[in-house]
Amino acid sequence: MQEYVGELVLDTRRNNSELSPTAELRSGAFGPALQGAYQLLYQVDGGRVAVDLQMQRVPDSSRFNLIGQVVGSQGPERQVELVPIKGIIIEGDAAMKSTADETFTFRYPDLQPGSYGLSIYSGLEDIRIMPLNL
Repeated sequence: MQEYVGELVLDTRRNNSELSPTAELRSGAFGPALQGAYQLLYQVDGGRVAVDLQMQRVPDSSRFNLIGQVVGSQGPERQVELVPIKGIIIEGDAAMKSTADETFTFRYPDLQPGSYGLSIYSGLEDIRIMPLNL
């Protein structure tokens, strides 16, 4: 199994002039742009694989809904794991697992703000996004 670390190429919360000029927004998973929503786009293996993460603040809350999609990974398995990070310690017992659908889309509703480690397994690849700060 090949291991990769995702490289952030787009963060709609900040000025992205230092990030890739070729980064493009993918279609909105939440429909029209909503207040408190933002997108993070990562590339893996020189752009062969893209990990698109879209967060939306839960109304009247500090929590977030996360929807993600992996594009370009061809492995037979589609599993995703989100783990809270406390300082430099990853809380393994608190791992939240998700199985991605046929389009390699996954969802995590009602997440508390904080830092997370995101692991994406396709059977052929292990992709890490760390830290993911909500």
